[in-house]
This record gives sequence, C-alpha cells and structure tokens, in this order.
Amino acid sequence: MFAAAIATAAALLFVVQPMVARFLLPVVGGSTLVWSTALVFFQAALLAGYLVAHLLSRVRNHRFAFIGLLAVAAVSALPFTLPDTTPDWSSPGVWVLTQLTIMVAAPFVALAATSPLLQHWYARTDEPDADEPYRLYAASNAGSIVGLLAYPFLIEPLATLPTQALSWTVGFGALIVLVASCAAQVSSPRIANDGAAATEAPAAEVALWWVICAAIPSALLVTMTANITADIAPVPLLWVVPLAVYLASHVWVFSRRAPSPDRSVTVLVAVAVPYAALAFFDLAQPWWFFAPLAVVMLGVIAVAYHGELVRTRPAPEHLTTFYLWTAVGGVAGGAFATFGAPALFDTLFELRLELVVAMVLLPWHRRTTATRAVTLGSIVFAALVLGAASLGEATLNQLAIPAAFTAAVVLAHSWDRRTGLIAIGFLAITVALGSEAILTERSAYGRYRIDRVDNELGRFHELIVGRVSHGTQARAEKLRELPLSYYHPAGPLGQVMRDPVSTGPVAVIGLGVGAAAAYAREDRPVTFFELDPVVEEIARDSRYFTHLETCGDLCGVVIGDGRLYVAARPPAEFGVLVVDAFSGDAIPTHLITVEALETYKRALRPGGAILVNGSNMYVDIATVVANAGAAAGLRAVRQDYWPREAHLHALQVASSEWILLSDDDTVIERFLADPRWESVPSIDADAAWTDNWQNLFAHYIWR
Repeated sequence: MFAAAIATAAALLFVVQPMVARFLLPVVGGSTLVWSTALVFFQAALLAGYLVAHLLSRVRNHRFAFIGLLAVAAVSALPFTLPDTTPDWSSPGVWVLTQLTIMVAAPFVALAATSPLLQHWYARTDEPDADEPYRLYAASNAGSIVGLLAYPFLIEPLATLPTQALSWTVGFGALIVLVASCAAQVSSPRIANDGAAATEAPAAEVALWWVICAAIPSALLVTMTANITADIAPVPLLWVVPLAVYLASHVWVFSRRAPSPDRSVTVLVAVAVPYAALAFFDLAQPWWFFAPLAVVMLGVIAVAYHGELVRTRPAPEHLTTFYLWTAVGGVAGGAFATFGAPALFDTLFELRLELVVAMVLLPWHRRTTATRAVTLGSIVFAALVLGAASLGEATLNQLAIPAAFTAAVVLAHSWDRRTGLIAIGFLAITVALGSEAILTERSAYGRYRIDRVDNELGRFHELIVGRVSHGTQARAEKLRELPLSYYHPAGPLGQVMRDPVSTGPVAVIGLGVGAAAAYAREDRPVTFFELDPVVEEIARDSRYFTHLETCGDLCGVVIGDGRLYVAARPPAEFGVLVVDAFSGDAIPTHLITVEALETYKRALRPGGAILVNGSNMYVDIATVVANAGAAAGLRAVRQDYWPREAHLHALQVASSEWILLSDDDTVIERFLADPRWESVPSIDADAAWTDNWQNLFAHYIWR
C-alpha cells in the first residue's frame, strides 16, 4: 500500500510537468525557455514539498493534517486552467514562473511532500523492513518514470489538454484515498516516537556533500535537455528521455543495487573523458551521434553522484532532513543552468564547466579502478574520433587538443588528484582558445553565433542558432542586398514574392538576419514579428547584416510572439504571411496548429497566401501543416527546393522545403501548374495538430 501510494504520487508529479508546460506553449512560444524554466519551478516546488514534509514530521499525529492538506490543494487548484494574461516579453522566465505558481503550486507541493512523509510513516510501523524506508524512494522514482513515459507515448497522443487535466484530477482524488489507507496502517506503538531522534544529526559537511551530489546531475539534466530540444523540438517526447534516465538512476541506486563507489568512478571516467573531449568543442554532430552520448553521460554521472547519496544516507530518523538537503541541491543546480549560465556565458560553456566539476569532485584517488577506467575511456574516445572524422563532422586536426587532453589524463592519473588539476587546466585552455565565431550572443531563447565564410565570391556572414543556419549575407557590395540561404529569388520564397499573390503588406513571423526585407516595396512593406530582442539587435548591426538598414521605413520589427500579435492586427491586412520562426531546428509547434492557421487566415487579404518554412531534418512538417490547413479550410502545396547550380552553392544558397496554403483555389491551381510545386500527399484533417492535441511521434522522420 505504501509503495502504491508513493508511486502514484510520483506518477502524478511527473505527468503534470509536461502537461502544464504544454498549457503554456501556445501563449509564451514554443521555446526551450518554457521547459527549462518549468524544470526549475518544479525543483523549487519539490524543495517546498520536502520542507513541508520535514516540518510536519516534527508534529505528533500529523497524518490527518496531511490528508487535509491534500484535499485543500485539490479543491483550490484543480482542474488546471491557464490564466488569461499576456506574457511579459521583457522577463518571459519570470512570467512563466508566475503562471506555474498560480496553476499548479498547491497540488504539486502537496504531492512532493507525499514520498518523504510516507517513508517517515513506514519507518514507524511494525513491518520487518521498516528500518530501511529508503527503498520506497526507488518506488517513487519508478512511478515517476511511468508517468513521464506515459505522457508522450500514451496520454498526449490520445487525449486533449482539458481531458488530461480532468483525468489528472481524478488521479489526485485516488491518491488521497491511498494516503488515507496508509495512515490507517500506522497504528503500532512505534508511532509514539515521532519527533525523537535516536542518532546524532548529520554534520554540516555531510549535508553540503548531499547538496553537491544532487546539484551536479540536476544542472547537467537542464543543460543537456535544453541542448537536445533546441535542435529538434521543445516537446514532451524529447523532454522526458533525459529526465527518465535521471530518475532511473535513483531507482537503481536506492533499490539496494547501487554500484560501489569504485565502480561508479570507473564508469564515470570511462564515459566522461571521451564525451567531454567532444562536447568541449561542440563536435558531436549530427544529433543522433550527440544525443545518445549526452543521455549516457547524464545517466553515468547521475548514478555516480546519486550512489554517493545512498552511501552517505543517514538513519531513518533523519530521512526528511536528507531529502530536504538533496532538494536544495536540485534547485541550486537547475537554477544555475537555467538562469545563471545564460547570464554568465555567451556559449554553452556551462556544459564544459559541469563536466569538469563532475570529473574532479568524485574520488579520483582510487587508482586501481581509475587506471582501468582511463584505459577503457581512451579506447572509446579513439572510436568516437574515427567515427566523427568518417562522418565528416570533425577533422583529426580539430580533435587534436581533446586527444591531447585524454592522453594527459592517462599519463597523469597515477599522480593521484593532479588529474583534477589537468581537467581544470583543459577548461582554461578552451576558454583561452575561444570560438572562431566573429560574434556570440545568448538569451533565454537560444544561443546565437555569427560565422565568417570565405570563398571565391568573397566573404559571407552566417547566423547560426544552436547548430542550424538561420541566414547568410554576402559582404561584397554587388551581392550585399541579394537575399541568400533559404530566401534566394530562385527558391520558393522568391517565387511567391514575384507572383501576383504577393500584393499588399507582408508579415514574417521570425526575423533571422532580415533577408525577407530585400523583397519590400512601396506597395509591399514588410513587418517582422520576432520573439527575441537579441535577434533584432544582431540583424540591425550593420557590421554583420544590412538588410534591415537598407529596407529603412519599408520594414518594421515587432518584438513578441508572432501568432499573438497577428491575432491582434486588423483582419485582411496582409497579402502574404510567412512563418519562419524556428529556433535551431526546433519546431515552434504552437505556430502550426489549426488555431494558428485560422488566425493567419483571418489576417489575409482575399487571394492571399500563407508560406511556411518546413525545412527540418527530423519532422515531416509539410504533412503536419497540410493537415492543420485542411482543418482550417486551406489547401496546401509544397516545394522541396535544391540549388543545383554551382554559383548558387558558392552564394551559400541552401536547400529548403516550403509549404504554401490558401483558401483561394485559383492561387493553389496557379502554383500547381508550376512543376516545381506539388500537392502534399496523405492529408488527414482529423489528424491535425491543435493547441490541445499534438502527436510529434507520428510525424518523426526515422533516418
């Protein structure tokens, strides 16, 4: 009964996290900001729950008070609804935290208190294993994994958000019944010992070690999740995989099957050395090469440090104190990765820092195991070097410094803790070397880099977001105002702009380098809607890009979510509406739902068209958009553009896929008459994504 109650509470906890984040995405934007901020909120709420449990455990006969707390939380906050407010674009992270607090803080804190309190109760029963209540923490994390995996694979594809919220409320009611049943079982005389401590309280240095051991895996969880989702999509399907691995490490170490500290160090070093060498130089591409490494690395570090938590756990009398300090560490690590790192670093430097700290702090003095570890690590690293080079993702010259680092670790490991100094020294080297980029910027919405490309046609500046190009401009005077990359006149966007459909003002959701400004005319002004003010600063800096400067008064930039601002504009204002608002290669799913396309349709003039940039390596966006268009009363055609001429390659013109939608059959038939455009096959309006229902898994490109 105790295990069932704890597992149910944990499952509810980890279903509500992606579910509530999905409520916010259509409002604040499809950014990794939502999930990273939500992670920090939930870690802070978990800390608050553990504090409640710690305080209640000091009160005699607190069982009925806790059941009442669960009931009050259910009545006050369920089912979930999204407050009707407009985001504060100057502080979006603070706005997300505020809304999460209003929506879910009360039931989440009550749920978070359940596991430590029930473990505390169990330790005071007459059960044979009551002296080892920590085993129930494994049940808690097992329930968490079930909830996490159920959401993207079962709940999200089958139920709308209102149905999900209602079902979750029913589950919360069932939990109250389970907790009451557990309270009824705690009836032995041992309950009279509530509040008494049979052993000495943990020392301050032990509590600090608990904080550190919880903070390092927590920081890596947030950093690696944000890095992975930035290149694919900030959706629950991808959020839950790293988090499930993180939770599985708790299940493993708290179920009395924890590896010995020596083995933890062995595995950590074996995986950390090759992964860190790759991650330091951002060479682990493509995503299917990088993402598994990231998840494995996270799992190894989590097992190593959570194993340290098991090894140093206190007697059951201090169980709630133990969980309270581990929650402090979780919040500290998550807050650093979400708020501290973007403010301190322009690049993903925190990943390097977190890996070095993880390698240095674990006991490096176990020479026998560590020697075997670095040997294995060297073999794995050599395989990765060859793999990266064979894939064309890195050259042996690029990997020379990481290889030298690995060799230094192998040679110096017999010098005991000096290995840690070598790791720190390597971190300093990477800082000194810096990046080859001519500019690096970072905000809550992403990481931006401007690279210089030189060829026979001159110099080009390219904006990179994450690992994906988001626009290029030539610096030569005769080529400077020619839109390049996805926006060249020979491509789909240029074709649409030369078509009669493009009469009237143009709206562009997503600024990039401002290349679409090259198509502005007196009778066709262009308005950009951009979520991130940093992107506008980059696009307006004439040292790098000049499209907006040349366009002058014919172009305007509105900062904020494009869908919300288009909805607020007068109807029938635009002749063409372009959706090109990707961050990295991540899909802003709220911009391509049925409701979003209905908003765009309202903003179009008669005979107007919507043009969506569907270029993506991982998701069949054309089918997603066509399905939503069909449900919104729009027909769709697509073009998969490949620049085949040599001079286009020299001009940095990129291949791209665009989807055009219109409710005017004349417009659609005119484009279908052009052999470069074709209908989108397998359109199913019943499978259209909405704000309340999306199924990324069904449209994933398996390659």
